Amino acid sequence: MLPARMAASAACRALRTQLSVHPIARLGARLTALNPHAPQVAAIAGDVGAHDVLVDAVATQPLRDAEISSAHLHDDDAHDDEHDHLGRQGIAATTIRLDTPLDWPRYAAWVRWAQRTLGDGLVRMKGAVRMADGEIRALHAVMRLFSAPSPLSSLPDEFGAGVIILVTQDVAPSTLDEARRRLLGDVQ
Repeated sequence: MLPARMAASAACRALRTQLSVHPIARLGARLTALNPHAPQVAAIAGDVGAHDVLVDAVATQPLRDAEISSAHLHDDDAHDDEHDHLGRQGIAATTIRLDTPLDWPRYAAWVRWAQRTLGDGLVRMKGAVRMADGEIRALHAVMRLFSAPSPLSSLPDEFGAGVIILVTQDVAPSTLDEARRRLLGDVQ
């Protein structure tokens, strides 16, 4: 009977040990196992700085600094066809940098214009901007659906008054230029 009690006690200790590991730590370990090169950012009550979630093509990013294993690199030309977005699929990324804060009426007019003009050609829009009222906001859109701007706690200095990235498909370069000019206030 003593060995059975010892086995049950050991099993209970093992279960307590497994349950005592914080679920967030378990999730982090699982994510690391799935993709060891992906940066992980912890948020408390949704408070995440813009510098943690937005990628600026000009600024140094942690992922660029990380050593990427040769398993993630390929010389196979057949694989490259899958990544030729611009040439074969008409996908383009446009970065718009704001020199001055964005006022709410201009942003609202731009959203209406983008919904009508870019429409479903707007695959994705992300941004972090300083608004004219001093608030810092995250901007998000998919196709014609724009989310309400969300408050951010900070904006990296290198972002200036803000950065907005448009990912579009089959949108003429002249239309993308107009999107930029409208957002910057160069067009009414």
